[in-house]
Amino acid sequence: MEGRREFKKLISKVNEGDLIVFDSVSRMSRNADEGYSMYEELLNKHIELVFLKEPHINTSTYKKALTNNIEMTGTNVDFILEGINIY
Repeated sequence: MEGRREFKKLISKVNEGDLIVFDSVSRMSRNADEGYSMYEELLNKHIELVFLKEPHINTSTYKKALTNNIEMTGTNVDFILEGINIY
């Protein structure tokens, strides 16, 4: 997160139960490793994450996946979601 002063300020102020909305996952992180770490850290702090362009990775969707209860979207993504629910 080097050089992302305002984002660092946001992350330091969020509390359990807060919600952060991103346009895209690319706005949360600059690479996959950083993104995975940030997602996991915020998820474990019970911060809800919403990605407008990638709703399939919202934390609410992830939590539903843990209970095999992801709702179908009526799009091509359903093939993947069905597999996740079965798994």
